[in-house]
Amino acid sequence: MHATDVTLLREWMVRDFRIRYTQTSLGALWALAQPVALTVTFVFLFQRVAKIQAPVPYASFVLPAMLVWTLFSAGVTNSANAMSGSMYIAAKANYPRVVAPLSASLLALVDLAAGLLLLPVVFLVQGAPLHLNPLPCLGAALGCLLMSAGIGSLLSALTIFVRDLRNLLPLGLQLALLLTPVAYPAERLPSVLRGNPLATFVNGFRSGLLEVPGPSALEWTRSLLIAVAVLLVGLWYFHRVESRFADVA
Repeated sequence: MHATDVTLLREWMVRDFRIRYTQTSLGALWALAQPVALTVTFVFLFQRVAKIQAPVPYASFVLPAMLVWTLFSAGVTNSANAMSGSMYIAAKANYPRVVAPLSASLLALVDLAAGLLLLPVVFLVQGAPLHLNPLPCLGAALGCLLMSAGIGSLLSALTIFVRDLRNLLPLGLQLALLLTPVAYPAERLPSVLRGNPLATFVNGFRSGLLEVPGPSALEWTRSLLIAVAVLLVGLWYFHRVESRFADVA
């Protein structure tokens, strides 16, 4: 991206931030609603009903994974809807249209930052020992951002042509959540699903905060390479079809 494109991306993110957070009464507190609600639900369903055991207090085990999962899922959702929501601008101005989905995916970092403020409180209340290792956390956040930007850019372009994808996306993300070791230890994931890069990022982020086994170097390498490939494919497709947006929107 050129310097002017980076400036536009920054300004677009500021615009999206103001629309999403400063025009609501609770502001960024809404960012905590989904991970907290899902964590409480998982505590009831998986710990109390299914009797899932975790190496640390269960809520402290689930919440870090839920935060980095939300970084991915919110990034995909925001990004997938970004282009259709800004077609009124695209019809009147000439600018790099990929800025819209990229800005929307990056905005999910605000949700992650808000959630990280809650983690020490949960750890303290539950007596979970903090084992801070920033590198896996940064790697996991980067991988989720790359994945969400790639998938979001792809879907942002596809939803211009296939509107039903907007309705299928929430279902797809719900299924992906269940197939990712957020509510259960990574060791319980079936071997056929262990190539899922999101499993590496969720488990890696958790291992950067708690004393739990983390992904191997091979898993990190493979997952980050997949994330980069997903980003490149998403951006390639977006650029390939963006000239046709105005014809069908």
